[in-house]
Amino acid sequence: MLSKEYVEQLKEDGFVTLQDYLGGYELGKIRAEISCMNEMHYNEENLKSGVAYPSDSTETRTSNAYLIGNGGCYFPHINLQMHEYYGIDSILDDWNSLISTLEEHVPTVGTNTNYYDVSDSSTMINFQEYREASKPVPPHMDGHYLEYTCNDDGTMSVTEALVPNFVGVLVLHNENDNDVGTVLVEVDTGKRIPVQAAAGDFVIFDNIRFTHEVPSLEKPRAMLGLRNFTYKPYRFTQKRVAPLKSYVGSFFEGYIERIGDKDAVEAWDESSGYEEAPF
Repeated sequence: MLSKEYVEQLKEDGFVTLQDYLGGYELGKIRAEISCMNEMHYNEENLKSGVAYPSDSTETRTSNAYLIGNGGCYFPHINLQMHEYYGIDSILDDWNSLISTLEEHVPTVGTNTNYYDVSDSSTMINFQEYREASKPVPPHMDGHYLEYTCNDDGTMSVTEALVPNFVGVLVLHNENDNDVGTVLVEVDTGKRIPVQAAAGDFVIFDNIRFTHEVPSLEKPRAMLGLRNFTYKPYRFTQKRVAPLKSYVGSFFEGYIERIGDKDAVEAWDESSGYEEAPF
């Protein structure tokens, strides 16, 4: 999926945009599959197990999220191979290959990374549809929030979370010509990087190095996000696991550590799920 040049760019810059990753036919197919997934899998059983996340619907935005896999993974998921989700399944295969490639460049003591390790876990897909004059989304890091509070100004303060190293955003539709869809903010420097992406572009970024925010969009836009919370993620915690605390603005203050798959699954199993959408 990613050439060596793109991998090196992602390592150095912390983000990369694959232009024209998909064409119009493929994008339409994926949107149709998402609608089908909402009809078939947004139910009480999947919400209780965590396979489906509570939908967040407002006048300007609709969001749905699910855990997906291709049949072999040990964690709860929608088995794409049992349904006609060929477009999403193809993206999942690309994403798993990408993560296995990227993880080869991330030092993790005592582990070996390959595609099959990734495919044994499940991936969260998040469909976001923004309508006219959408409200801005405040700075945050994507993650499975174990403990958090929502602030009056719309931001979120997290005390415990599983946080994926990398996040992918596939733009399905965008009528905002030359407008910024996402702003990356480097945690260590505060540097702001506006990212423009048209329909069919695939943006990948380092979710630890950057927070990200979405400005108000005047025209409709839709995207599909991918992230894996149980495959070698980081954990935000208030327990001392490192010499120095990490500060990520108002989003997080505490310690951060890289953890293994089993620790991530145990942390996930201990959580009670969400009563409302945390994104």
